[in-house]
This record gives sequence, structure tokens and C-alpha cells, in this order.
Amino acid sequence: MPVPVLAKPTHEGQALASRLDAQVPGALRAANVPSLSIVILRKGRPVLTRAWGEQSPGVPATTRTLYNTASLAKPITATTILTMISKGKLGLDDRMADAWVDPDIANDPRTRLLTPRLSMSHQTGFPNWRDGKLAFKFDPGTNYGYSGEGIEYLVAYAQNKTGKRIDVLARDYVLKPLGMKSTAYTEQPWFAGRVAQPFADGKYIKPSMQKTPLGSDDVYTTPTDYARFLQAAMSGRGLSKDILAEQRRIQTGDKGTQCPPAIKATCPARSGFGLGWQLFEFGAKTVMMHTGNDEGEFTFAYAIPSTGEAVVIMTNAGQGAKAVIPLIDSLNMDPDFSAYLKGLASQ
Repeated sequence: MPVPVLAKPTHEGQALASRLDAQVPGALRAANVPSLSIVILRKGRPVLTRAWGEQSPGVPATTRTLYNTASLAKPITATTILTMISKGKLGLDDRMADAWVDPDIANDPRTRLLTPRLSMSHQTGFPNWRDGKLAFKFDPGTNYGYSGEGIEYLVAYAQNKTGKRIDVLARDYVLKPLGMKSTAYTEQPWFAGRVAQPFADGKYIKPSMQKTPLGSDDVYTTPTDYARFLQAAMSGRGLSKDILAEQRRIQTGDKGTQCPPAIKATCPARSGFGLGWQLFEFGAKTVMMHTGNDEGEFTFAYAIPSTGEAVVIMTNAGQGAKAVIPLIDSLNMDPDFSAYLKGLASQ
């Protein structure tokens, strides 16, 4: 059965809506951000689904407005792969070279070290994006380096292994089971009239849409659909017990990059990347988080499986974070995570 998401505010949601209605329009104007759309979950259930501003000139944003997720696409793609691994279709530590080797590095023996685990935890050794030609920056598995190339390498492996495109795999293993009917990896006819037009350098720009799917970027969805995904992420739906544990285990530390000395008092005990998610450990509580930021888009999502709290926010401006930061207190977030985010924002 698809995961349900309620649109009608709960009692708590009404209080949140009242605070946000008073604050969001001003935050959008101050940051020069056209629109913001949000879903807030408590105990695994939505308490507020809301949108403010304009999706394009003169067109109000609604809860049906489609946003480019930017890098929030990566957790969906990773969960697709992890679901396939849970069903025995792929292996977490399989040698990807058995099904795919990028021609740029075909003569490099380090290709034989690459695995799905290293791709999803950003340990491939690839740069974020290639500069003309793909090359290793460090030996796979020896360091952390956030990499869209690593995710696309994983996608190429899965596609060559199965003979199916990543959008088809995502549909079969994640989108359809969760009832995510407003999510797509490639441009669709039903996008018409629903797309949040990206805003950059003071003007609206052409939306980036793919004919051939990417695994790391340019997936379009609504916050409501992404909230369904967050519900499933918190419950571990579709994942085996062992794979779920691996997803939520820090696979590689960030070497302090997410904890500047000036905010040490509010930092998590440990942080780093799991499989598809950035993880922050506050005692026994783990926060799963990811952001997305491209020209004309900023997106943010987090989930806390132990409490069922989650938030997804989507904007159509690259500087969207500037509109989100002033809202942190009004969102009534987990106090440990809230204090940490405010500390980061102060730097």
C-alpha cells in the first residue's frame, strides 16, 4: 500500500502554520526567493503541508508545485539501489567493474576497488564532477569526497547490470510502492503548469530537465511526495534488517568539516556519511539529512527515525537557504539538531 500523507493541518500544524504564515513571506522577500514549500512530520505523520510565494511570475506556489530536488535526488537513487540489494538483485560490496568501467579510467586498476558501498558513502575517490575527463583524486575507500560522479558511476553499474534505466528501477522499487505519483527523473507531460521556475542572479531562468535520467540531480517532485519518501526512510520500508543498519551507520567520517571549533558545544558526537544520507549522532539519536543546491534551487530534508520527526523544504532559488535559516526556531525542531543548525548558520 502507498504511504499516505495528510494535507490538512493537525492542531500542532495549525500553530506552526500561524507562525510560519507570519514569518515566511518576509523571509522570502528579504532573501529574494520566489517561493518555499514545506511538509513537517511528527511521530511519522504530517502535521503541516504548505506553500508560499510564486512558482513563476504571477503564478502562486501550491502544494502541487513541482521542484527540482537538486541533490535530494541522491537519497532516492541510493534507496533504490539498497532496496535492490535487499532483494538480492545487487550486492553492497560487489565489484562494479564486473558490469561497468568508465572509458576514461579503463586502464586504471583502481576501478576494481569500486563498490556500491563506496559510491553511496562518497568514498570513490572521484571529484564532485569531472573536468572534461574522469580521474581519481585519491584511492577508493581511503577518504571521503562528496561526489556526484560517484553516484552516476553507481547508476551506470546498476543500469548495465540489469539492462534497465535508473528511472525505471526507481519507479519499480521506490516510487510506485510509496505512491510517489508526482516524482520523475525525466521531463513528463504532466509537468505542464506545475514547475517552480528557478531563480538566480535576480531573474528567472530556464528549468533544467533531463531526457536521459541522472541519479544525482534534476529529479522533480513535490514536498508531499518527498515526505512519503521520508516516512519510508524512517521506517526502513523495503530494506532488509542488515542493509537498514548499514544505511544508518556512519561509513566515513567528515573529519570535522561539519563541526567548526567555534560551535563545538552544539556539535553532534559523530557525523559523516552513511549510505545515501549524511548522518549526525546526538547520543542515541541519529539524524539523517541531505541538502540540494543548484543554480536556482535549494532543498533541504532531514528525518529522525527514533522520534518520527522529519521536515522537507523546497525553494526555487539558489540562495534559498537564506530564507530557511530565519525559520529554524519557528519550525519547533528537535532541540539538539536545531541548536547545531543555528550554530552552523552563524559561521
